[in-house]
Amino acid sequence: MFLILVNYLIILIFMYLILEHGLRESMIRSYIIILGFVVVFTETLSLVNQITRPAILRSWSFLTFILLIILAVKLWKRKTGFFELIKIRFSEDHKRFSSLEAVIMICIGLILITTFIVAFFSPPNSYDSMTYHMARVSNWIQNQNISYYPTSIPRQNYSMPMAEYEILHLQIMSQADKFANLVQWSGFVLVILLVSKIADYLQISRRGQLLSALFAATIPMAILQSSSTQNDLITGLGCLSFGYYLLKTIREKSWKYVVYSGLSLGIALLTKGTAYIYCAAIGLVIGISGLLSITWKTRFFLIKQLASIIILALVLNSGVYYRNIDLYLSPLSTATDRVTSDKLSLQGLYTNLVRNGAVQLAIPIPEVNKYMTRLVAGHLGENNTNQDITFSNTDFVIKFNINEDESGNLLHFVLLLLGLMIYPWIKDPKRKDLSIFLISLLFSLVLFSLTIKWQPWGSRLLLPVFFLGSPLVGYVYDKIKYPRKFSIIFILSLTLYSIPYLTLNDTRPLFPLIREDSPFRTIKLRRLFSNHPFLYEQWSESITPFYEESSVLYTDRMDQYFSGYLPFRDDFFAVMDSVNELDVDVVGLELRSNSWEYPIWVLANRHAGLGLPEFIHVAMDDISSTLDPFQGEWPEYVISTKGSNSFFVEELDYSYIVDTSIIDLLRR
Repeated sequence: MFLILVNYLIILIFMYLILEHGLRESMIRSYIIILGFVVVFTETLSLVNQITRPAILRSWSFLTFILLIILAVKLWKRKTGFFELIKIRFSEDHKRFSSLEAVIMICIGLILITTFIVAFFSPPNSYDSMTYHMARVSNWIQNQNISYYPTSIPRQNYSMPMAEYEILHLQIMSQADKFANLVQWSGFVLVILLVSKIADYLQISRRGQLLSALFAATIPMAILQSSSTQNDLITGLGCLSFGYYLLKTIREKSWKYVVYSGLSLGIALLTKGTAYIYCAAIGLVIGISGLLSITWKTRFFLIKQLASIIILALVLNSGVYYRNIDLYLSPLSTATDRVTSDKLSLQGLYTNLVRNGAVQLAIPIPEVNKYMTRLVAGHLGENNTNQDITFSNTDFVIKFNINEDESGNLLHFVLLLLGLMIYPWIKDPKRKDLSIFLISLLFSLVLFSLTIKWQPWGSRLLLPVFFLGSPLVGYVYDKIKYPRKFSIIFILSLTLYSIPYLTLNDTRPLFPLIREDSPFRTIKLRRLFSNHPFLYEQWSESITPFYEESSVLYTDRMDQYFSGYLPFRDDFFAVMDSVNELDVDVVGLELRSNSWEYPIWVLANRHAGLGLPEFIHVAMDDISSTLDPFQGEWPEYVISTKGSNSFFVEELDYSYIVDTSIIDLLRR
């Protein structure tokens, strides 16, 4: 962690003091460059099976040495003292902030501090983290490479790995997972900066830039994901950065922006499959508008730049493409998980547009949510259950949640709709670039709804769309000239709206507001709701988080891994206590395709380093079984989540050592 931060700061100083970019621009570019180095180091070291702590430390240390030499030479040539240079640059950039601007910055700062505390003090514990995000990192550390391996959870292989590459480096260097959530948190910080910088580039006032940043900072899904190991924030950062630098490439015809645009595109595509949809929309809209706005003479030059951006992005993703082709015979594989629509149609597009918008409207009143669900289902009719455009085994339901998978963004959704309705009526000849961004937003939403099946967790996949629309908030503010009182109300409303999402995350609550020993809880509120059961039912989704007996500040870290799924805890502890008493080199893992794997590594203290026992997946039923070097050589002990359907029990007469409802330990 420390070495990566040092390298980031060196590049940042170089960008800010030597190249004299603005502070925000320097921070954004430096982060993109660091992510590029993460990819290069990971892919290169993997080729020689050196995904190890010494090799990774040497790589980052060598980079630090080289960057320090370059920086020292450049500073020496400037013949100006380091601190004097900083003073000069800050004096050039510094402009006095108004009281209202200071309030906005304080609000954003408090949000970042709160999310940092939650991210740092809580372990990874989202469902996807347990099944593949974090589990694949532990497998890579054990294998000392990122090559595909036999696994019963195909997503560990084919899912795009950029966010996990970052986690891999942090986990190996720290020999723990305490920094894993900070990958998304750092992406959150950079998204906020980037939104404000895009607003600046679009010639929105400084107050408008800060309001745009506050809008992005208070998006519920962004807040909830900022303390998790999901990857939609990093995806959003890549998509947004790609759009920003692509626009600058077209406007300024500079090859340096080609590099940043290509890196950003590569990072986005390497993070999540949905980035292909968003970046296609952004690239087509910005690229075509750019080609149409210039003369034939300069179009060929721009086409070369656009081609270079795509090539750079593909090179960055070449390792993943090669591994996918090698195993799945396709550069992009979704294996058995069918998430794209089986049939493309205007009817399907309309159905998913309505459903993707409707889930944003959830409020903490169950009866209202049920009514809206029935209303939407009635309006859509048979299309609402059409399996061609609906993820398998899911039903459309509007439900209020405070978690990083399904939470809606009601206030921000409404504000974006209002902004889009007001925008056409604003007369401004200088808004061309903002119009391009908004068309990219709408085209992204259309492409997403057309090609991706509706799914209950689709709200988090739409996060980049909300980021694309964030500058609109500052622009509308600038043009309408709201009175000061309205501005204060707007700022406070956004900030207050974010508080439940900052403090009452389902799996990472900062604090329960009413603890068990609170007189207010045990006497007043409990009596009120016990005497009014219907009222309790009406507001149960709102008040339940206030009664949770958990907090990232005082709950045991081991218990926090199971915060969202407490019934799993005792079963995993029972099995792993027995495994830790064994004196064996290898333990097999017979898992379902959506089983929790990461807690096995954590409870064996094998999640961040080498050691025994070695965990290997066995009895796979997908194509990765062809990679199994131990085919037919069954280990003496097997951990199984298949219960009575276990191949080892039914076919090989293994017996139970520990038998629980979730996970078992078997012996030959």
